[in-house]
Amino acid sequence: MIKEFYRKRPKDINLNILVSGESVKQDFYIIDSTTLNTSSEDEAHRLEGLGYKIKYKIEIHSITVPEIINKPKLLPEKIK
Repeated sequence: MIKEFYRKRPKDINLNILVSGESVKQDFYIIDSTTLNTSSEDEAHRLEGLGYKIKYKIEIHSITVPEIINKPKLLPEKIK
């Protein structure tokens, strides 16, 4: 998914991370419409009720905004 994003939007900055209020491992639901992917189990099942399908679920580590700001290696050179 991210490779396609980089190919189609090479000038955009994308950190490809899950940002939340706390730094924890979370389930992330990949929906058959990529604009609807979510870390909310309730939302994933609501979308199923609307006819979308959960393709798969992965566990990823979320990080907070302060962690992003305090870890310059996450940010591309042009926005540090």
